[in-house]
Amino acid sequence: MSVAIPTSTYRHFKKEATYLYLSQKLGWEKLPEALQQQFPQSHHVIDFDMTADRKLARADGQKVYESLCNDGYYLQLPPSDPNALQAMEDRWVSEQQARLSKTSANI
Repeated sequence: MSVAIPTSTYRHFKKEATYLYLSQKLGWEKLPEALQQQFPQSHHVIDFDMTADRKLARADGQKVYESLCNDGYYLQLPPSDPNALQAMEDRWVSEQQARLSKTSANI
């Protein structure tokens, strides 16, 4: 199991499906200036502990984790193919439904 990285997520204020994952260890002031300007702290979405095996809706958890380890941040851009975006959403919904079914069966 990987070591959890405390992570903050920010959404882009104009670009749909564009998010910045920021290691809380890096700190906002060490983030490249261009990213600071594109992702104001006021557009904070969520804080969570990122692990290599964590499932994310629109990004590969392993890639996000590695980028947080190496760079301190990960920039999630929307897929260029609209069908790819829909496929990712469908897969995520399916995984969540399967997880709920397992939880319901155990109750």
